[in-house]
Order: sequence, then C-alpha cells, then structure tokens
Amino acid sequence: MEMTRRKLYLIISLSIFFALFLTVGLYLLLSGTLKLNTSYNVDKYSDMVGWCDTSVANKTLSVDCKTLLLDIIPQEDGSSCFDVQVITKNKELKDISICEEGDTLTYTNEILEYKKLMPVEVVFTYNQKSILSSYSFTNVSFTKLDDTYVQGVVNEDIANLVTIDPTSTTIQNSVDFCPKPETLPSYVTDTNKQAYTEFYNKNIMDKEKYANGYYYNIDDTVIRLLFGCDSQRTAGYISNCPKTNIELTETIKAELVKVTNIPKWGEQMDDNEKYLLKKISLLYDGVDLVTFANNTKPFLLILDYLNSGYYINEEIYCSSYKLLLKIDDPNLTQYAEQIKEYLTTNLDKITSSRCIDAISTDTVNPQGLYMRITSSKQQPGFEILEKCNLLNLKLQ
Repeated sequence: MEMTRRKLYLIISLSIFFALFLTVGLYLLLSGTLKLNTSYNVDKYSDMVGWCDTSVANKTLSVDCKTLLLDIIPQEDGSSCFDVQVITKNKELKDISICEEGDTLTYTNEILEYKKLMPVEVVFTYNQKSILSSYSFTNVSFTKLDDTYVQGVVNEDIANLVTIDPTSTTIQNSVDFCPKPETLPSYVTDTNKQAYTEFYNKNIMDKEKYANGYYYNIDDTVIRLLFGCDSQRTAGYISNCPKTNIELTETIKAELVKVTNIPKWGEQMDDNEKYLLKKISLLYDGVDLVTFANNTKPFLLILDYLNSGYYINEEIYCSSYKLLLKIDDPNLTQYAEQIKEYLTTNLDKITSSRCIDAISTDTVNPQGLYMRITSSKQQPGFEILEKCNLLNLKLQ
C-alpha cells in the first residue's frame, strides 16, 4: 500500500513538472525568446511580415520595409493610399497599396515632394494583444530612405559584378559600358574599388577590336557587340556618336502613323528577337565595315515588329527608341514620343537599362530607377552589361 502511494506521488509530481516545463517552453517559443519562430500573427498588412525585417521590443512589433514610392492618391473618405513596390528580403519586387488616415498614418514633408520610384522606408507598428504573438496594427510611417542604404546596394552590385565570369556573355563590349574606375564615388569601399579596377582593366575591349568586322557579323543570332558607339564613348575611345541616316520611304511613313503594341516586361528574347536587336544596334552604330544593301529594309522590319502582334519584347521596344532618337529626321518625333510616354507611365515595370534613354529625371527619382532595375531579373548574358549601365546611371 505504501509503495502504491509512492508511485502515485511520483506520477503526480512528474506530471506537474512536465506540464510546467511544457507551459514555460511554449511561452518562450511563442514570445520569440528562443528565436525559433519569426512569424507573427498580425491583423493588417500580413504580407509585410514575410517580406520585410521584423523586430520586437516591449511588446511592440516593428516591420521595416524598403520600398519605391509610385504614387500617393487621396481618397474621398479622407484617407490617403500610398502605392509602393516593396523590395523584399529576397530582393524581389512586390506591389502593395497602403491606405490609412489620422493617427495610423505618419509621413515627412519630403514624401509629399516625391518623384516616382523615390526610395522610401516604410515602418509598420503593431502592439501585442496576447501571449500567442498576436499583434494589432497601430501605425505606418513613411520617410525618405537614407542615402547610405542605396550606397550599400551599389557596393553589393560592384561586389557581385566582379565575380561574374566574362565568358558567361557573348557581348564582348559589356565591360566597356562600366564607368572608369577613377570615377567611382567615394562611398565605394577600398576593397570594391581594387577588385573593380582589376576586373575593368582585365576585361575592357581593346579599341582595335571595334574595327574588326567579325563582331558585326549578321549571319547568326549571336550578339557579339551591342551599341558599340555608346560603349566606345563611355570607354573614352570616341567623343560622340553621329546621327544615323535612313531614307523614309512611303512604306515606312505608313508604319510611322501607327500605334506600337504593348511591351512584355522582362520577357526573354527568342532567336528572332536577338537577330532583330543586332540589326537595331548596327543601324544605331552606323558602322562603315557593315553596310546593309538598303538601310530602309531592316528599319522597316523593326517597325513591322513594333506594330504587329499583341506583345513585343521590352529590349526591342526600348532599343528601338534609342535608334529613333539617333535618326536625323523630324518625321520620327511623334512615333518616338508614344514610346517615351508609355515607358514614363509604366516606370514600375521597367527591367532593362536600355529604357533609361526615354526616362526624364524630372519625373523619376534616379536612385529609385537604379534600384528598380537592379532588383529585376535580367536577360541571360546581359548581367555584366546591365550592372555597368546602372553604375553609369548612378554616377549621372
């Protein structure tokens, strides 16, 4: 009988101890003390918890997001909607509209003077409602993102650029689009400057190669040299690019009164589009070594592509605009203007630095444009060229 009582006492004691251990452990786990669970239950803007950095202090949850501001739209009920693109922890871009008013919304005067794609820090604040990590939304604040964040992104891009194998691209003049090492801003770290200088000097294309007809071969779809006039100018080989001369036939003029079709953003080029891009580049460069039997024929093919079908490739769309600007004929102005207008109203979709020529800094924040494109997926084989072009954009 005494043994039975001892066993019963032991069982009860162990049960109490286990229950106490389980309760404390569950509390520590859910409260975040053990840092094993970084997911929080919030009553509003729940996607932000997964996209942005989170921190908890004194039962207050802060969700810190790096964003690009697209628009601020006043509502009839007195609230304001902020349309932004969130740059997630995985460097992806996510669209969201944040609508608040009164005490739940805070912003600085700089925000009201924004240009599109202005880098903005958005912080959501929540108060803890229960022990089970449930949080209630209290406020969202908008402030201009500190320049040091963008500078950090530039340093990351340079560090990534110098690790890219140059043989991963067929575009031999890719590095020539990079700014000269001595022009890098002071916030670039010494380590990055040294690595960048070595990468640049080792991989920049020799000036003599620009006179080699092999790089302008149009017998295949391989892009060996792209917009060579621009890259030579950036490398300091030439001072300017001459205008392109194309006779505007009646057939071409008939195409110029049409409306171009819609670009498909970030779409990979097929072989036919790569071949067309080579022709655009050759017409743009006006290379003496390569002359078409008739410049009007390839130009007409380009216009036919822009005006036919429903979707067209973004690279072709923006590269065509570059070519239109370079042709010395005022009859092209209206046709080029429609491309510029469409790009300006779709800044939040641009993924290619070829589109930059159509974008005015009067309407867009250049730092935000940099972050928009560098966060986008690039054409295979265009990675070096894109990073170099964007570094040039950042220095402008």
